[in-house]
Amino acid sequence: SMMCDSGGIWLGCDGDTVVSSDVRFDTIMGETMLGARFSQLFVGEDLIKLELALKRAPTRDSIEPVILLSVRLRRSQMPPIGVDVFIADRRGSLIFSHNRDWLDDRQLCYLIGLRLKEPCAAELPPQEHQDLIFCTPGSDCDAEGSPAMTLASAMLPVLHVKTCTRDFMDVMMRESLPHERAYATVQRMVDLTCDRAKGGVLVVVAAKDAFEKAFAEEMHNDASDQGKPVVQTSDGGYMTKRLRGIHVSHPDFAEAFQEFTEHSSTDRWPVNHPHRDACGQPKDGAFLISFSGYRTKCAAKILGLRPPMAWRGVGTKHEAALACACAVPGSVVLIRSDSGSMHAIWCMGGMPLVHRLIVHSASAQAFEDAASLESGLGNGHDQTSR
Repeated sequence: SMMCDSGGIWLGCDGDTVVSSDVRFDTIMGETMLGARFSQLFVGEDLIKLELALKRAPTRDSIEPVILLSVRLRRSQMPPIGVDVFIADRRGSLIFSHNRDWLDDRQLCYLIGLRLKEPCAAELPPQEHQDLIFCTPGSDCDAEGSPAMTLASAMLPVLHVKTCTRDFMDVMMRESLPHERAYATVQRMVDLTCDRAKGGVLVVVAAKDAFEKAFAEEMHNDASDQGKPVVQTSDGGYMTKRLRGIHVSHPDFAEAFQEFTEHSSTDRWPVNHPHRDACGQPKDGAFLISFSGYRTKCAAKILGLRPPMAWRGVGTKHEAALACACAVPGSVVLIRSDSGSMHAIWCMGGMPLVHRLIVHSASAQAFEDAASLESGLGNGHDQTSR
């Protein structure tokens, strides 16, 4: 295995375009590297080394697992830095595992790892720490409700978020999901969330038995379910009933999904809505979708989950998405914020992988033509308080 300071870098099959980066690589280089040309970081003899290495990079059947280069990388805002570059060629695995005789620049073809040979001028953002305040009897902070009283923050590992394209996620889903039907359902929900949602929304896609394993039944009194997380509808069951028996590929599902994500000043359905069960109900909660393409529960409040890592700079809905991805085995979670930013979460080897998706709107015609439906690298982490 490669012990790297940054190991989440993928190049496309042109051997140059960065199709997936991570926060550590971006921090080392001092800029966002997604979409950049990897060769622009090399000059002189180091560039020749890279070109020769990519020409002879090993394939799946090679004995040597990786190629190692010792080079200096050029950085736009900082001095060059010495690194060891590890290159693993995945083109052969991609072709043989999917019986493909074609590759394009969007595929994940070269896995790149970096190991620093010298201290890096740029560092990750400093950790935030909260200190406990200890009070002695009779002191000002001993009184109940005193401003000096402070609760300790939980110490959790820091979540590192990568940035990737929808094409990257497509490849990851094809390789990791259990069957074609599951892949098609996830891709359809990605299309809906990216191209049809009008506001924030949370979507969880998983096998039906995975939901049953993760959550206790609503209003269930079985003692064996005590302490399990639960899901409850926020709208009296309106959306769950409306989408009963409707496949995610059907236009009626897309219409209902879009209406649900059209937020207003009240974030509720209009009081004069033509469906009586919808009138005045909240537009809140998650869509739980089975791999078969049918809803399990809609407008669902997910209660009793705790995120295993600290996700900086986001609110409770994103942390609920992270917690759900870890709690529901084999799930893929999509979370879109009201501002339009989009994240996808799935677990690999017990660790959550979070990718911020670069969203490109699909054409309306291509979207409507989808009449029939058809990860991961580990992240390093630090401790932080939250």
